[in-house]
Amino acid sequence: MTTPELGRISTAGKVVEYLRRAIETGALSPGGRITELEISGKLGVSRSPVREALATLAQEGVVTIIPYRGAIVSTVDAGRFAGLAAFRLVLEEFAVRECIAHASELDYARITNEIEKLRKRARTGNVSATLEADLHVHQTIVSCANNPFLERTYAELLGHFRLYATLTTTADYQNLEDLADEHERWIEAVRRGDAAGALAIVRAHNELGVTEALERLRAAETVPAPRGRPQGKR
Repeated sequence: MTTPELGRISTAGKVVEYLRRAIETGALSPGGRITELEISGKLGVSRSPVREALATLAQEGVVTIIPYRGAIVSTVDAGRFAGLAAFRLVLEEFAVRECIAHASELDYARITNEIEKLRKRARTGNVSATLEADLHVHQTIVSCANNPFLERTYAELLGHFRLYATLTTTADYQNLEDLADEHERWIEAVRRGDAAGALAIVRAHNELGVTEALERLRAAETVPAPRGRPQGKR
């Protein structure tokens, strides 16, 4: 796992971002243990901000803290993943309809700005940074729906959506900039009131890689666990 320099202004928030990147890139895989001492040593910080960062990620659902054992990256089984994918699609379809009904020119400008940030990240070739920028576009779309209940629900699931991103793939895009192009087509459809076109783009975007990820998860669940050594009778 590559260790970035956090500098003298290291905070728990920066540790959170470091751990998120490690999870998104696969450097920390689902079920993998996260050791406070190891992370604090790598980043050159005390264990206190690491502990705080882990608590934040646990609230998001990205990390699971097991009493007396420590923290691990949360695992995702096929059933949970399928439910998450379906629920995310429902939320984003609702956001599209609400945007068409309520979004202002200022809202569209905000979304366009986030799409441009996504394009810049894509040009660097950094997949983790690009996926985070993609998520920011989706957050902005949701916020522009002007529905506080939708926005709150989506925010509470962001950690799960980051895990979702580690399981799906961007391989179907010829290059990462295609993500930005796709979002530009989406906003054009929304601005002209083309609900069917905008919804079709959202569905295609959310379904990308889902089938393959579900197949991998189901295959992993069918692999028998290794048997322990039989214990004799007492």
